[in-house]
Amino acid sequence: MDYDFFKDEYEQPCVQCSMEYEAMGVYLTEEVNTAEKVNVLLEDIQSIQAKKIASKTYDGKEFKLFLDLDDASVKSNLLESMPDDEIPEELEYYDSQSESICGLDDFLQLLEDWLAFLGER
Repeated sequence: MDYDFFKDEYEQPCVQCSMEYEAMGVYLTEEVNTAEKVNVLLEDIQSIQAKKIASKTYDGKEFKLFLDLDDASVKSNLLESMPDDEIPEELEYYDSQSESICGLDDFLQLLEDWLAFLGER
């Protein structure tokens, strides 16, 4: 997974991920934009890796994050509320911005790098 960190015109931290992982970047930019929030995720990932918990779900304002031992997945709450057969055709193009899945180790690396970037502010 490729990604870049930058500050927008309002000096807010942003993440842009490669095309198939765009939702991950939007999720972090919109919902996990402080070191405290990143640290909560990192602690829960440690608990999952230590098999203290099997999985964890976070319900955000715009996205839902699901973590388990193998994967991290992000899905737009808008998509979550619609049955697959009711998603308008014009929205199918934006699937990568609305839903992404990656390995837990890749997500962990993204979070660690995001935390380092946030610390540079």
